[in-house]
Amino acid sequence: MAARISQVLKRSLFSQSKTIQKSTLSTTFVRNGSTGNDPPAPPIKPPGKEFIDQGWKDDGLGLGDYPNYKEWSYQNRDPTLPYWDQQERRHFGEPLHVNHDALNIWMPDDISNHRYTPKEMALHLSIALGLLGGLIFYSEYVYDAPSRDPAAPKPYPYNNLYLEMGGDPDKEPTEYDLKRKIPRPHYGW
Repeated sequence: MAARISQVLKRSLFSQSKTIQKSTLSTTFVRNGSTGNDPPAPPIKPPGKEFIDQGWKDDGLGLGDYPNYKEWSYQNRDPTLPYWDQQERRHFGEPLHVNHDALNIWMPDDISNHRYTPKEMALHLSIALGLLGGLIFYSEYVYDAPSRDPAAPKPYPYNNLYLEMGGDPDKEPTEYDLKRKIPRPHYGW
């Protein structure tokens, strides 16, 4: 008896939920696909002064009625203006350029308005590389790290590895050969 009651309840609940779902979906979804709870869409503004239609060449490779706007970068737009999409600096309903993916805000910087000339940029680069070279020179030739080393130099057997380091077996090692440093990898200061 209990099993029969549970089956009847399941059937009635399932059929009611289907009815509710169908009616809810059919009444709440409007033509543009929103659920009806969203705020109304903002008015579509006319394209800004950046949108200059150049038209397509009549060679059969154009995109029909789609406008061929002059290329410009969204980075050049005023970031303080209120946009519909503040991050991409776009207004609602604004047409996209054919190459929008290459012109949007996430692409490499637009360098048409930089304040430095190529000569100034080369000067800044040479100053930075000169400072880096000066630091390396100081580290390798001026700063005397071995004299500040608290550990004693490691003694190597066999005349300071004279033969193993490519010395002449027919000659006796000189004082320099016996005291020279064994090369080791350089890991900085």
